[in-house]
Amino acid sequence: MSDVFWVNYRATSMDILSKLERLIEESGVFEDIGSGDIVAVKVHPGLYGSVRYLRPVYVRKIVEVIKARGGKPFVTETVGHNPMGSRGTAEGYIREMIANGFTSETLGAPILIADGLWGLDEVKIEIDGLKLKETRIASAIAYSDFLVSIARVKAHGSAGFAAAIKNVGVGCVSRAGKSRIHFSSGPSINVKLCDGCSLCVKYCKLSAIKLRNGIPVIDPSRCNQCLICVNVCPKKALTADRTEPPETQYRIADSALAVSKALNGRIAYINVAVEITPQCDCGRRVDTPIVPDQGIFASRDPVALDRLVADKIVAAPGIPGSAAEDAGALDPGSDKILKIRGTDWRILLEAAEKIGLGSQRYHEVFLDI
Repeated sequence: MSDVFWVNYRATSMDILSKLERLIEESGVFEDIGSGDIVAVKVHPGLYGSVRYLRPVYVRKIVEVIKARGGKPFVTETVGHNPMGSRGTAEGYIREMIANGFTSETLGAPILIADGLWGLDEVKIEIDGLKLKETRIASAIAYSDFLVSIARVKAHGSAGFAAAIKNVGVGCVSRAGKSRIHFSSGPSINVKLCDGCSLCVKYCKLSAIKLRNGIPVIDPSRCNQCLICVNVCPKKALTADRTEPPETQYRIADSALAVSKALNGRIAYINVAVEITPQCDCGRRVDTPIVPDQGIFASRDPVALDRLVADKIVAAPGIPGSAAEDAGALDPGSDKILKIRGTDWRILLEAAEKIGLGSQRYHEVFLDI
């Protein structure tokens, strides 16, 4: 059984950022951060146009606490899976972060896209997962001394529930690591659809594709299954087999285990259960919150942490006019996450527990401050 500490979102006795600092101190989740340690602070800054995402002020407070312990923090994220999207390169993603108020000045720390310009800076980690036996971790995260995950809690289509496990399992892996979550195969070519445009050759930064008689040929010894080629092919001649829940959830759990292994368990997890929306931060159309603000939670066990937060969401009354009402899930105790998204969030936690990432059994420690 793991301790999960939390504070509510009332500001009757002190401001919320002071509560966050007390939560970190009382929970002891930063105790392993030593003087001179390089600390990666993993965020999801949302997309420009969304109005509900993790606020930079939370991150700045965490940075201040890390600095006070002698740590050297940097704020980090990894590129999105689609190289043609606004988050598809480090350059593009930093522009999105700046638009949402994430800058080195506002955060008090440098910003670094952990898997590099094209999402190819990675470290191979072998694991004994439910579906994955190896995956690729973003190198700047894998080489850090300590990792802090700060996640805004929300419902999610593929994971069911997006908080600590998803923030680390998806957010800390490279583009090839994300491909191993969302796809069960590497790229394959349908020569009947290919017109020999050679865009796949141009965009393959590993030189794994060559044209022979006008047809792309993939060198498996060079291909890391990043699937950039699949995303850029205008004729859809390059394809891969997409996963669906629960397969996707198993792979997210496996990937989170790989990140924990890369860091030797030196990870602190903080969940901000505020403005809990029915969609991920990856989109701009982010809807009304489904339940009232629940608070901020912290633990060294991501499974216990996510389980307590999910239990709080289920126990809370739904907000009228939100997706909770649309799904007929306004009553306390109604499983709002499952009814809204249709994906059983428990599968992700059960998978994570089964592979040894943590325990769903928690000891709840409420800080009445």
